[in-house]
Amino acid sequence: MTLIYCIENKGIARRLRILFILAFSILSQPIEAQEKLEREYRIAAEHVPEKAKSFIKATYLNAKAKWYREEGLSGFTLEAKLKWKGQRHSVEFDTLGNLQDIEIGIKFEEVEDIARKQIETYLQTNFQHYRIVKTQVQLKGSSAQLQRIVGNQTRETTEELIINYELIIKAKSSEDKINSFYEILVNKQGEVIKLSKIVERAVNHLIF
Repeated sequence: MTLIYCIENKGIARRLRILFILAFSILSQPIEAQEKLEREYRIAAEHVPEKAKSFIKATYLNAKAKWYREEGLSGFTLEAKLKWKGQRHSVEFDTLGNLQDIEIGIKFEEVEDIARKQIETYLQTNFQHYRIVKTQVQLKGSSAQLQRIVGNQTRETTEELIINYELIIKAKSSEDKINSFYEILVNKQGEVIKLSKIVERAVNHLIF
């Protein structure tokens, strides 16, 4: 059982009612894609703030992390990539070592049914054709809470914990002449939060 199923197990009926009320209004208002510069570089652990390394060491016992510096239009972030209990984890920090979020690789079929159906409808509506390259569940919360969730596989859920899904797709929209890569961030109900067209991609980032 993957982590996403461990921490999402309540409120299905309520979310279904919300979904049916909002679905058509959401899909009728397409989100304009922003451009996203995506470029990353492998860096040595000695160039990573101790605060970030300490979080990885305490959370992922005996796991070996590879460190990257990721460049975007808004600045730089640091990212630790590693495998943990059969899943690929990407842990993002700011340049001071403060935790930003944890992304865990899953199969698209593992996305909760309500969100998955909403995402599929959105993709079919807004793209001529598409292929899902990568799916991740994104966890945002306090360092202590995320450490407990990842380290102990706990079922803990609080209002402070934010669960989103991030997808990388290769697709062609009505405005594209060729296939392009897009990053789509959706909430756990499947509602699109942000759509970004990747203007420069790092192959390792898409695969991992």
